[in-house]
Amino acid sequence: MKTICFGEILFDVFPDCEVLGGAPLNTAIHLSRLGAESIIVSSIANDERGRRALSAIDENGLSSCYISESSYPTGIADIKINRDNADYEFNNPCAWDDIKLGDDELKSLKDKGVDAVVFGSLALRSKENRNVLKALLCLGASEVLYDVNFRKSFYSRALIEEFASYSTILKFNEDEEMTISSLFNVEVEALPTFLLSQFSSLKLVMITRGDAGISLYSREKAYFQNAYKSCFVDSVGAGDSVNAAFLYFYLRGFSIEKTLEKCAELASVVVSSKGATSPYPDGFIDNFLR
Repeated sequence: MKTICFGEILFDVFPDCEVLGGAPLNTAIHLSRLGAESIIVSSIANDERGRRALSAIDENGLSSCYISESSYPTGIADIKINRDNADYEFNNPCAWDDIKLGDDELKSLKDKGVDAVVFGSLALRSKENRNVLKALLCLGASEVLYDVNFRKSFYSRALIEEFASYSTILKFNEDEEMTISSLFNVEVEALPTFLLSQFSSLKLVMITRGDAGISLYSREKAYFQNAYKSCFVDSVGAGDSVNAAFLYFYLRGFSIEKTLEKCAELASVVVSSKGATSPYPDGFIDNFLR
């Protein structure tokens, strides 16, 4: 199984530490741990953070062959804690605004054969990136998962419409569900049916609902999966693990019901430890893949 995760590599900069992340990278790491050949397509700078990112990517068993080098600084999300709330600012422009793929690299990816492409909204804020992504979406992947993860003001109805038209799976959380229903002037209850009718390529609409579980809709049926109970630490990266688990098991021919069970199980492990890609508990992966 070969998957491409396209978009931002960045460091979350807290007052006391920095943590490597970015939704596409998180998803790629989880896919690799599950056993998929997972390719991250992004960009970093030849700076201290960029070198740390490359080292961590290598340690996680991912190739850096499709990570380009930019003259812009490596991406950061500067996080400010205000009582119980966190606010953040992205450097702009930054390296992941400047993702490059040459003709030889595109040919190499096409020759490999691509089963799935995963991307989100944030890295689409630059026209250059949108063009690169469109080239990737022409490689013939059987599944294209668009995680409509809203960040700051870097989204719009037009952007959703443009890239949903390439996608087979559209995924968002319950907060984004409210925003999307407003953008399209559709009642929340009717949103999945509306989206499936608007975009002919779409097969599935998935909505993550935190501790209320996961809803998924096809044209024929609605599915619901309860969240697994866990010792909650933080929710960072839980949605990225859902992306990985869904594609891994769905592409292997598991039923939607069983695939959603696996998504909930992996998410429960992620939220029970700090950060998006903390190591899994000993013995977890062998049991999980059975």
